[in-house]
Amino acid sequence: MAASSRMLGLSLVLLLVALHPASVASMKHQDGWSSLVTGNVFCDQCMKNTVFPFALPMLGAKVSVECKAADGSMMASAEATTDFLGGFVASFKGMADLEGCKAYMKSSPDSSCSIAGYEGGGELKLRSKFFFTSFYGVEPMFFKPAAPKSFCPGSKPNPPPVPSLPGIPPLPPLPPLPPKPPGAPPITLPPMPWMQPSTCTADQWKNSDFFCHWKKATPFQTTVEIMFGKAAKKKYGDMNLYSALQGEDDLLKQAVAAMMNAYGNLKFSMSPKAVKKEFLLALKGPQQLKWDTAWKLKQANLGWGKGKCMLAPCK
Repeated sequence: MAASSRMLGLSLVLLLVALHPASVASMKHQDGWSSLVTGNVFCDQCMKNTVFPFALPMLGAKVSVECKAADGSMMASAEATTDFLGGFVASFKGMADLEGCKAYMKSSPDSSCSIAGYEGGGELKLRSKFFFTSFYGVEPMFFKPAAPKSFCPGSKPNPPPVPSLPGIPPLPPLPPLPPKPPGAPPITLPPMPWMQPSTCTADQWKNSDFFCHWKKATPFQTTVEIMFGKAAKKKYGDMNLYSALQGEDDLLKQAVAAMMNAYGNLKFSMSPKAVKKEFLLALKGPQQLKWDTAWKLKQANLGWGKGKCMLAPCK
């Protein structure tokens, strides 16, 4: 009889767990553990659901990662704001498992690109677990405009110009330019490569043909400590920038290349201060953040798929 009672009690417990999955999910909270969710938000200008070649990273987009029970009640959530590369990091303290949680786009900083790409939320994918931290990633998330931009392939042509209002006389033509004095030399502007949208990779910056374009640094005399500070010296010692570009550390390699792009080009997507900040944050952070930052810097060095290195070989 006692055994039958115990079996009946166990059956009731299993039935309650099946009917209330939130009670199972609550067991995922573990002291000492935390979970990080990373992803990127883009403006899908051409409404293609792809990053390249026309999607742009969005700065200031609001994202919420939400964990809900089967009845729709909220169990845990974390909000994040994207950086200038569209990246975000959401943190959950005391949670080792975010299975079933989803990432939602809450608001766009651009009113002309503010339609959420999908309503169901982005699925989280577990990438790794170490040092009591679970790392999750989300596929690229997109806000969309109401219609594809005019430059997108297959978009409708611009509407014809609105005719001028009747009764308004046209403006008189501009007077002709005065003739050039005889013998005056032609006006030519000097080349200004720092004003051109040039983006160069780490392999191009370590090429000796381009050493004359290094600004505020030299390949062999400038160390990573001079460029990034004491935290870099603690990690890399007295390594010079050329060795950094030659090495296997992709985070350092991409950061040095990004700094050289930022130093030598006013139209580079990141300032030297922003590159240094991103690098130092990743240097002190977990491995997943190092990978993500290296990827972001590499994309910046490639001009997000639309860049071109415009350095001329040194004479």
